[in-house]
Amino acid sequence: MKIILCLAQLSLLVSLSTSVRADTPLPLPTTLATNIESCFRGDFSDPDKFVAKLEKKRPLTKERREQAQHMYRNWADNFVCLDFDYTVDSLTVRGFYLAPKKLAPAQKLPVVIYNRGGNADSGASAARYRLHKFAPLLDENFIIIGSQYRGARLTSEAHPDRLKDEFGGRDVNDVLALLPIIAQLPHANGGKIGIWGTSRGAMMAFLAAKQTDRFGALVAQAGVSDISAELAFRPEMEKVFNTWIPGYADNKTAELRKRSPLYWVEELPKDLPILLQHGARDPRVSPFSSLRLAERLQELERPYRLTIYEDGGHGLEEHHKEASRELVRWFRKYLLASAETTKPK
Repeated sequence: MKIILCLAQLSLLVSLSTSVRADTPLPLPTTLATNIESCFRGDFSDPDKFVAKLEKKRPLTKERREQAQHMYRNWADNFVCLDFDYTVDSLTVRGFYLAPKKLAPAQKLPVVIYNRGGNADSGASAARYRLHKFAPLLDENFIIIGSQYRGARLTSEAHPDRLKDEFGGRDVNDVLALLPIIAQLPHANGGKIGIWGTSRGAMMAFLAAKQTDRFGALVAQAGVSDISAELAFRPEMEKVFNTWIPGYADNKTAELRKRSPLYWVEELPKDLPILLQHGARDPRVSPFSSLRLAERLQELERPYRLTIYEDGGHGLEEHHKEASRELVRWFRKYLLASAETTKPK
């Protein structure tokens, strides 16, 4: 067990969309995944449209424009990026899948489930965000799959099932329902699966890991360990909890504890290695949240590592390369070793 404190301060397929490129492999099981579409579509279908969308927010210099086009071409040339529908609790949920494009037919890769932050009305994971955030893992030959969660707003209009999101309630099934899909991926190895979450997604990762021993490593970025304590740090979240947590008004303490790993982390598999990453200047989740959870893991003598990044914000964008390297090392260390032990003899 190790703590690193980098602190300057801090005491399928029903109908295949024509938007899928002809050269794009379709590795998703057609019995479980439907409405499969390439991420490279619409205003993200070529480098010029990508740049035009960026420039709607602010003008780009010639150099930045060329960099953006080069980045897009690198993504499109090297990665498969798909969106798909799958069914959970009789609801249609949108998921995503990313993998390296150039694979040998029998090549097996470790798989990581990514859990996004936000709620049904905000935070859905866009293709550009995914490709940027996941590229370090994709470059190291990982598969990433994830859920947008039930009721997620994916267009300009709110989803009609928006209140089906329970912010860590039955929506955790949306994460667990990815496991049967992973089991049918032709390039997935037979070892343990990684799970990774950011902000609310870290909570989802812990809640999923509480229900199965399928995970071989967990990464929590900017995670909340005790939601009640965080309300003092960010009181505006009360509105979110009132909207999406069933029974919140009548059972506030109980419902928040259900979603706070600090109170039940001992129920996780004892050998699950946990990496906690947090920004020292995170304005949305206090870094003390990760510190408190690290202290509890220390008491329990569980395998973990804590890194707090100096001047880091909520998304650790200031430390993207450094945090990504650490995350990749964590998953390589534990998932690749797991794959070796499960190879047929």
